[in-house]
This record gives sequence, C-alpha cells and structure tokens, in this order.
Amino acid sequence: MNGILLTTLSFNVARGGFFGSGSGSGSGDDWSWLFGDDSNYVQDSLDYATEQTDWNWDALQSNIRHQFHGRAPTIDLLWPGNGFDQAAYAGNYAVLKYLESHGVLKVGRIMGGSGGATAALLALASEEQGVDAARLMTESFGVQADQFGTTAELEAEYLARITNWDGGLAGTITSDLYVALLAGNWEKTVVSNLQNPTQAAKAVLGSGGTHYTIEIPGVKCIGETFDGGIMSAFETNQRPTIYVAAWNGGSFGCDRSCIKANFKKGVDNTIAMLTSSSLVKPISSWGCGMSDCNGMVLSKSGSGANLSHLSTQHLGGGHFGRYEPVSASTNTWVNAATRCSGSGNTGSWGNWWGRRRSPQRLLDLMEPQEAETAGL
Repeated sequence: MNGILLTTLSFNVARGGFFGSGSGSGSGDDWSWLFGDDSNYVQDSLDYATEQTDWNWDALQSNIRHQFHGRAPTIDLLWPGNGFDQAAYAGNYAVLKYLESHGVLKVGRIMGGSGGATAALLALASEEQGVDAARLMTESFGVQADQFGTTAELEAEYLARITNWDGGLAGTITSDLYVALLAGNWEKTVVSNLQNPTQAAKAVLGSGGTHYTIEIPGVKCIGETFDGGIMSAFETNQRPTIYVAAWNGGSFGCDRSCIKANFKKGVDNTIAMLTSSSLVKPISSWGCGMSDCNGMVLSKSGSGANLSHLSTQHLGGGHFGRYEPVSASTNTWVNAATRCSGSGNTGSWGNWWGRRRSPQRLLDLMEPQEAETAGL
C-alpha cells in the first residue's frame, strides 16, 4: 500500500472523513468530528509506549538478554509501504528507542518503501532519545492527514522536519536510511547514503510515486523513480532484523484517532514479539490482507532466507499481494554519493522510459507484472 501516493492525490480522503475513525455529530464551528481531531494524540501515544514498556520491562529485558546471550544487539528495521497505516511504525520505533535509551538494544538502519519510507525518513530525522524519538514522525502523520496532498505539500513537510539548523540533514538519515523503490525500467532498487535534505525528500517521494515519477538530484543516472520497491535483507553487515507487517484497515485514510490506534498496535505487537520465545508476533488471520495483517518477526541473522521463511510462516507472506522480504540480491544497491559521479547526471534510457510509462497501479499492492496481469 502506498502511503506517499495517497497523500499526493488531489484530495485527501482522510481529510474528508470517509475513511477516518473519528466520531461524533459535530455542531457550530467545531469541525473536529469531521477531521477526527485528537489534540492529545501525540502525547497520549508516547505515554502509552512508556507505560506498556515499563509494565512488561522484566519480560522484555530477560528475553532479549537470553536470546542474544547477554549482549545488547543492534537491530535493523524493514518497514514496507502500507498507506496511512504507517503510524504503526511509530509505535514500533518508540518501544525500541525506549529500550535503547536503557542499554537493552540499539536501533540500526531502517529500510522503508513508500509510506514506510516516509516513516523511516521522519524517524531518523529525530535527535530525541527514548519514546520521544517517535514524536516527530507522529506529529507529521497528523499534519499529512490534514493536507490536500499535493507533492509540493508533502515535500515541504519533509523538508521542514529533516533539515537541521545549518541546512543539512538532521539525525542519522545519511548513515541509516535505505529507500526501496523502482528505478528506470522497473529495476528494484535501494538508495542510501543520501547527502542533503532535497535529495532525501525526493528519494522518498519517488518511492511512493505511481501516477508520477521523480528524478533524485545527484542520482539521475538511475532513471526516474516510482513506487514498487521491495523489502529485502541488507546487502552488507547483515545482523538482527525486524520485519513489520502493519495492515490495520486504515491504509486509505487515517485521522488522529486512527493514528493513535495504529501507534498503539505497533507498541503492542513490538512488545509481544520481543517477549516471545520465538521472537515472533504472528498475524491473527490466515493470510495477509489489507485490513487484518498486523504482526512482526525478528530474524537473528538478518539473512534473506531466514527473513523470508519467518514472514511466510508467521505473517502470511508479509505483504498484501506479494511475498517479502526477499534476498539482498533482488535489489540493486545505489550509493547516492558515488553512483552517478562522472555520468553527468543527465539521465539514461531508463529515464526516458520512466517519464513515458503509463502508471497503472493506484496502490502499492503488487509487483508490476502481477498488477498488469490483474488489469490494475
């Protein structure tokens, strides 16, 4: 599901309340019933993460120490596209960063696609510790829910959140963000080592493009970029990795009340996984559907084979319409600082194809070939 796509439509359905979870009849000048306004949704969400982690502290600490032989592991994250359900990633991040602040583990790299790339960008822009590390992203999800959703609006929101005081990238985006997308002639690609706010914002926008394509400044030689990136194992330094499936029924639109609910599901699932003897929180349904596929797995090795096995066994394949994660070799790995040096960044045949293709998929649900077969 493509969170970025849905925020680039000419009218954001969440703003109209059609898919929101707000309630009430509303009267006079109080429009909160329509927009699902919850002015305390950010702090309430963060407080929930603190309370639930504290309540389960002994079980969390004991199991992690047991599973990793007394050491504090560095854990990478895979956040696939899932539309406006992306707030579940903020709950996942809040728990992990709270544990990190107490030396139980360390959060490493984050690979995201589409809406998951938005979440990863905003998470890694934060320089706060503990649960407050998830504040920036949770606030931004609320802002995005209120916008009409042009690409210009979304890019401006990104830039405002990820630019530091001297105009550079905030947080650890350069070292830790990996953006999964399609580039040029449908090539599965992961872009990392992004060098400045504009380049990072464009990469994330490109990751969610279905009815548009994006050229990433400094990496134009890979062609124009668009939606369809796939989660995989990391190419190098494979280590413990969490894959999150978070389809909670809010992928088409999610107001503040919905954001808070999804955040809490992310918290609950993270705690359930980290206190499990198998490091798995399985989905409750028989397969991974758009409204009932929420769970997560932690692979100790971080290998593509192990991630794929865990996802297939416990998460119904991990994604609506396809199976992931996959092996690292499935993706082409692009270093944004060096890939196009000397090429002039003038584009390529893939660039020509990307500009002239006819985007058919409205949602990040299927691989391109599957979408064409289905007539989407």
